[in-house]
Amino acid sequence: MATLSASEVTQPEIMKEVLQGLCRPVGGPALRSLIDAHFDDSLVLKNPLFSVKGKDQLYHLFHAWSGLFDDRVQVLDVATHGSKILCKVRHNLLLRPFHMAKHTLPALATDLLTVPFIVNSEIETVQTARGTRISSWVEDVSVYTLIFNLVWPTKLFNFWDFVETAVGQGIVVADQVASKGYHILQPMLAPHAERALQGTDRLLKERLGLDAGLHSASSKFWA
Repeated sequence: MATLSASEVTQPEIMKEVLQGLCRPVGGPALRSLIDAHFDDSLVLKNPLFSVKGKDQLYHLFHAWSGLFDDRVQVLDVATHGSKILCKVRHNLLLRPFHMAKHTLPALATDLLTVPFIVNSEIETVQTARGTRISSWVEDVSVYTLIFNLVWPTKLFNFWDFVETAVGQGIVVADQVASKGYHILQPMLAPHAERALQGTDRLLKERLGLDAGLHSASSKFWA
């Protein structure tokens, strides 16, 4: 994906590209480039389940997200007013292993395994020496709206703030550990994994007549 002009992030069409690009498995360097071009160092992202701070944590959040899920993002609406951007996005989540094996699954099974949900986001931008950058991103996931609109006792509300931060940090740390482990083990394991998947493809073709394409799918994902 081509790098978008950071000064245009408040334009609806450009914001749509940013939202879709974050959830696309574009690879580490491309994802970092996208985040560097459009997000401020002071960024805070919060939703009902977790929160992260800064561009590095945001990178690990979406790196883990695209590793876990195939997310067919549909940007339903983007509205801008001054420094504020309001977005409505539909996520269609399919666990990555099911996505890699989707050629062997009936279309109905893939549809049933795909989990859709809608996220409403309120985004704030700031002007920096390098142009317009996103500094705040607050999400409201539709399925949680009724729960979190209730009047919670102050102590419980403060406790949930702690839980959000803890979950966000857990995702970031897990992705950091997985990334380091992958870079160490990938050269040793890749040849064995490639031969195993080629053998599985060949066996499925011979025994069941299925063209699973597991080897080619995994090669694109782990490249």
